[in-house]
Amino acid sequence: MAPDDYPQTLRELLVGEAFGEAFFETLAAQGRAPASIRLWSLAADVEALTFARLEPLVRQHNADMSAACADAAERARIQAGEFATRSCEDIARYFQGRAIDGLKRFQKIEADGPQGDLPVLRQVTAHSVAFGAFINHWLAGDVDAAAGALQSFLDDTPR
Repeated sequence: MAPDDYPQTLRELLVGEAFGEAFFETLAAQGRAPASIRLWSLAADVEALTFARLEPLVRQHNADMSAACADAAERARIQAGEFATRSCEDIARYFQGRAIDGLKRFQKIEADGPQGDLPVLRQVTAHSVAFGAFINHWLAGDVDAAAGALQSFLDDTPR
């Protein structure tokens, strides 16, 4: 990644976290089973924590992303509403491939990012690892391990 692309990359990451938080909050709100409500709520918490860790980096690059994040959150709520009729397992399968692609992208950003930003960039990568584990455990039928993957990330991540 070229140094000039880095601020834009951070902005895209932040908007993605705003989208993810709103998306998963909406899935939790429209959930029918206690297990899915719990899991989508934990996923929203992971996105919120990652957003909170990224936001100061974005501000260092003099970017106010409030409007873009609000727009992303609104789009997420609409898209999540369209998922209301799908099973939780179908939604998890939808995210399975995206989780792998996201992890690869986050690993590249971490590898190319400035040394001073590594603690936050490592956390962004770790959130993707936790999300991938969450999806895989859920699809394997182990709801407790799925929740544990997200809860461990939340417990282990500095605030």
